[in-house]
Amino acid sequence: IRKIDFSCYRNEEFRRVLEKSGYSNLLISGIEAHICVSQTTLDLIENGYGVKIISDATSSHSKEDFETSICRLRDSGAIITTTEALMYELTGKAGTHEFKKILQLTKDRRIITDQLE
Repeated sequence: IRKIDFSCYRNEEFRRVLEKSGYSNLLISGIEAHICVSQTTLDLIENGYGVKIISDATSSHSKEDFETSICRLRDSGAIITTTEALMYELTGKAGTHEFKKILQLTKDRRIITDQLE
């Protein structure tokens, strides 16, 4: 889908695909939280969708724009979460094959993060 609107929801083709999918709850991440992520999220919420923003998979060019947009989206009804929290939420329980994969991803991510610090 070619995106030229700041809000994905304002794109007719995107809306058609979204409506056809039947999904009513969406996970959102992206670049420029204060522009495209915000406008898309606000439009989705206004049109009855549940939205979770994956904050550590979203960015802005400045810390102030990022933090302000995350606060605004939370105040507007979006749920703010992180990648790790979401992975475990979607998995639902320990001991499964999926859980073991996620556990390894989490461990690998922590090793990389520790090396960067």
